[in-house]
Amino acid sequence: MKTIVWATDGSKLAKKSGEIALQLLEAFKDSRLIALYVEKPSYEGNVALPTGNAERHLATDLKKQIEVSFSTFGSRIQFMTRVGNPSEVICKIADENQADVILIGSHGHNALERIFIGSVSHAVLEHASCPVMVIR
Repeated sequence: MKTIVWATDGSKLAKKSGEIALQLLEAFKDSRLIALYVEKPSYEGNVALPTGNAERHLATDLKKQIEVSFSTFGSRIQFMTRVGNPSEVICKIADENQADVILIGSHGHNALERIFIGSVSHAVLEHASCPVMVIR
C-alpha cells in the first residue's frame, strides 16, 4: 500500500478514520497519507460564492491538528484543501494520486435520508476506482 487518501471534515467519525490512517501508516512503512478537506461551495443561482471565514478557519485548524497528530511521519503526510462537491473531489484526488484506499467516516444517514439528502461516503463508494474503507 503506497497511497492513502483520508477524507476529513473534523467530525467525530473523521477523527476515528484518522486513527485508522495512523495504524495503516505504522503498518505500511513506505506509504504516504493525503489528508483531504473539501469545502462545499455555496451557490447563488448558478454562481459559486467564495468560501467563508468559518470554512477557512476549520481548514486551518484541521491542518494544525493533523500536523501535531501525525508529526512522527514527517514528509509522508500531505494536507490538501479543495473546494467542490465532496464526493467528486475525493474520488478525483484519489485517482490523480493513484490511491490504494480511501478512508472516510460514515455519517450514518438512514435509507430515507440518503434518498433525499445523499451521503458523501455512499457517493464515494459508488464512484471511487479504488477500495473505500467507511468508518462507523
